Amino acid sequence: MKTKDFGLSCLLASCRCEMLGHELDQRGQVWLEFRDCGLSKKLEKEFFNGTATVNLADYLSAHKQLKTLIFNLRRNAYGDAEYELHRRPFSF
Repeated sequence: MKTKDFGLSCLLASCRCEMLGHELDQRGQVWLEFRDCGLSKKLEKEFFNGTATVNLADYLSAHKQLKTLIFNLRRNAYGDAEYELHRRPFSF
């Protein structure tokens, strides 16, 4: 299963679905690919029906790991210059 939906990806990762790979497309969108199995199909259906349940700590951990992965993919693709544009100077 290939998706660019961050919430679904966090759910799949937090439920220990195997991630097979990832890619950055020409529009800068990150696609994550998970093993297509019964569990991933069940979780996808529950996610879009709004009935999925997950351990909060596992979800937050997956959220952090995937955000880091996406940040690093984009940083490697576009370099640090793009990220310097979005940084704000520290102020009190």
